[in-house]
Amino acid sequence: MGDREEQRGIVLEYFGGITLNEHLRDPHGWKAFHEFLSSEYCGENTRFWLAVEKLRTSDATNTAEVESMVQAISELHFGDAAPYEVNLPINQMRQFKSLVDSQQFSVNMLNEAQDTICTMLVSSHWRRYPDTPFFNSWLDRKLTDTDFLRSLGGPSEKSSMASTGAELEADILVRIQSVIRVKTLEEFLNDPLGFTCFKDYLGTSKLSLEYTDLLLFWVDVEEYMANPSADLGKRIFSSYLKKNNEGKTPILLSGPIYDPIMEKIEAGVFDKTLYTAAHLHARSKLRKDAFGNDLFESAECKKFISALVQSELAYLEDQGAGFPKLTALFAQGKPKNNAISRSGFEKVVTAIIADQYGIQFKNKQAFTAYCSQYMTSSSISFDEFTQLFHKLISEPNLPFYNTKPL
Repeated sequence: MGDREEQRGIVLEYFGGITLNEHLRDPHGWKAFHEFLSSEYCGENTRFWLAVEKLRTSDATNTAEVESMVQAISELHFGDAAPYEVNLPINQMRQFKSLVDSQQFSVNMLNEAQDTICTMLVSSHWRRYPDTPFFNSWLDRKLTDTDFLRSLGGPSEKSSMASTGAELEADILVRIQSVIRVKTLEEFLNDPLGFTCFKDYLGTSKLSLEYTDLLLFWVDVEEYMANPSADLGKRIFSSYLKKNNEGKTPILLSGPIYDPIMEKIEAGVFDKTLYTAAHLHARSKLRKDAFGNDLFESAECKKFISALVQSELAYLEDQGAGFPKLTALFAQGKPKNNAISRSGFEKVVTAIIADQYGIQFKNKQAFTAYCSQYMTSSSISFDEFTQLFHKLISEPNLPFYNTKPL
C-alpha cells in the first residue's frame, strides 16, 4: 500500500511539472484529455491539435504531400460546413488563407494556430482536468506502467515479461485509436480493412442504403479517374445514375452535376473529368454524414482497430522482434533507470537492424533528426524504444535508408 501511495505521489508530481502540450504528446494523455473535452462538447480542439501535430512532425518530402495534409485539416476544422470546426482569431484565418492562396505550404504553417488552441484550453479546461474521472483514468494507467514509473525513479509493482507484453499491446491500441480519429476519409478507405469496416458500418447503421451506393460509386469513379474508358464510364452511369433503372434507385445529383455528365455521355466523351463533380459530391456527403464519432464508436470500427493491433503485434513477432528480443536489444544500450541515451539507442539500432533486417543507413544526421521526433527527453524509455524500433523496420521509404527493409 505504501508503494502505491508513493507511486501516486510521484506521478502527480510529474503531472504538476508538465505542460498541456507535453501531456497531449502522450497517447494516453491525449485520449484522456480528448474524452474530457468531448464530454463538454469541445472535442474538436484536441482533434485539431493532433492533426496539426501530425502535420508538424511529418516527414513529408514534397509540397503535394504537405498540401494534401493541410487540405484535410482545412476540410475537417475550418468553415461552417466543417464537422469539427474550431474557433481561431480572424487574423490567423486570414494568414492561413493567404498562405494557401499563394501555395506556400509547409509543415509548420499551422503551428501558431495550434498554440492558440492550446492556450485557450489551458485557460478554460486544464485546471479543472485533474478533478475529472478522465484524469483518474490516465493516472490509473500510468500507475500500472512499469517503465514509466521507473523512468521517474519510483518503485514499480510489475516486472514480468508477460506484463510488458500486455503494456505494449495497450500502448499500440491507444496509438492506433488516436491515429484512426485523425485520418481523412481517403486515408481510411485506402486501407482494405478500413474500407471493409466503413462498408459494413454503412450496412448496419441508421443511414439509408444510398450511402452504401455512394461509397461503391466513389470507389468505381476512383478507378475510372485513374484509367478512364468508355466501357467503365457507361457501366458506372448505368449502375448508379441511370434513371428509370428497374429495381434500382439512382444516386440523386443536382442538375448542375448530372446534366454535364449526360451531355458528355451522349456525345461519346469519356474523359478523366466526366465524374469529377459527382465524385466530390459523394465524398462530401459521406464525410459529412457518415464519417464521424458514430463510426469510430461502432462495433465495426472496434473490430477494425483490434485487427490493426493484432497485425502490428504479429508483425513484430514475425520480424523476430518479440519481447525477449526487444528486451535484449534494449539492454545492449546499457539502460539507467530503465532508459537509454539517444546515442546508445542509435548505436544499438543502427547496428542491429542493419545486421538482422538488411537495412543500410546513408544519412546518420537525417536518422537522428527522425528519431528525435519520437523522443521526449535526452533518453528513451523501453516503451518509446519498442514503438520507434517498429517504425524503423516497418516504413520502407524513410529518406535515410540506402536499402529497404526486407
